[in-house]
Amino acid sequence: MARNSLRDRVEGTEIDLSLSNLSVVPVKDVAALKKCNQLDLSNNQLKALDDIFSTSLTHLVKIDLSKNHLASLPSNFGSLKNLQHLDLLGNQLTTLPVSFYQLLKLKWLDVKDNPLEEPLKSITGNCLNDAECKKCAIKTVRFLTGVNAQLLKKQEDEEERVRALERSRQEEEAKERRRRKAEKQAQAEEIKRQKAALKAEQKQQNNHHDSPERVKEKPVTNGVKDHVEIESSSSTDGALCNCFGMLFALLIVMAAVAVGFYLYCGSHGNDKTCTVYYKPVEKNAVATFNIVQKKLVELYDQALTMMK
Repeated sequence: MARNSLRDRVEGTEIDLSLSNLSVVPVKDVAALKKCNQLDLSNNQLKALDDIFSTSLTHLVKIDLSKNHLASLPSNFGSLKNLQHLDLLGNQLTTLPVSFYQLLKLKWLDVKDNPLEEPLKSITGNCLNDAECKKCAIKTVRFLTGVNAQLLKKQEDEEERVRALERSRQEEEAKERRRRKAEKQAQAEEIKRQKAALKAEQKQQNNHHDSPERVKEKPVTNGVKDHVEIESSSSTDGALCNCFGMLFALLIVMAAVAVGFYLYCGSHGNDKTCTVYYKPVEKNAVATFNIVQKKLVELYDQALTMMK
């Protein structure tokens, strides 16, 4: 609708668009006429109102939407905070938006001939006269204020329930983290205990291996002589003793042979054996015996020194 033609519909502070066969409200054109705070849209073909209707026409104090085909009002209808007079007679409304609780200046309301649902239908009444329409406005705003409070309470309860669930979830997660941490600590302590026990067992075994009964099995470490040296020393001493014993026995045998020849040849000097074999080597035999005796004494002294 052109703005000039809209101005032709202005009567004082009211814009009269009734009986205009409108299916859409010219919101921008109406909003441009700031001095007009009353709007008559009765007897048109309106089936719905856009949200912009409520946010752009907040200066209006009176709106007549009677005898249209409105099945609902915008959810933000409460944005019309200056609204004092509202006529919704003869539409298809079954309920009113909760935002009605914001219409604190509303003093007159007519919702007759709408298929309103209970309990709103009983609250609004019949609006048969001006007094009943005023009462309808007060009771409707009060009722929807209560509905809004209930919705807010329900919303708060739901939010609190969600927060409680979140807290419970976080507590469970924290509990699980603590359980896992304790389990890991217990495992670490068990491993530590097992290592300590194994170390003690190994130490005990090492001490057992170092006992005097097993000294021959101890390995050579850090330059210290062990059972190998002891065994080697014992073997050396034994060898020396064996060698000394053999030489001593040989010396005794030689001495016995020499004495035997000496005694025999002393009484049988003319015997061929004595003249041929003994007499020529007598002096050498005595010298050899003395040398062997001397070496035997030296070997004996050396053996005693090594055994110490």
